[in-house]
Amino acid sequence: MNRSKIAMRNWRLLYATRKCYAKDGVSTDLKITDNCVNRLREVASTGEHLRIVVDGGGCSGFEYKMSLDSKINDNDFVFCKDHIKVVVDEVCF
Repeated sequence: MNRSKIAMRNWRLLYATRKCYAKDGVSTDLKITDNCVNRLREVASTGEHLRIVVDGGGCSGFEYKMSLDSKINDNDFVFCKDHIKVVVDEVCF
């Protein structure tokens, strides 16, 4: 399976049925599924979270990148479910 298929599959794991909230209590559309939580528990070390980055441009449109990170910046939106965090910076969100 190539990287784009894996990334897209992982991206789909983020969707769930209930609302999550970013900083300042702002409602968002980013959902985190139980499958996402379980997978992150398997691959992430203590203190790590999933960071999603969106790069623009090129013929294919946006490129979505995911990585494990341990730093949370002031301009990041933090989404939590069952003590698992998904982080997106303000510009990408």
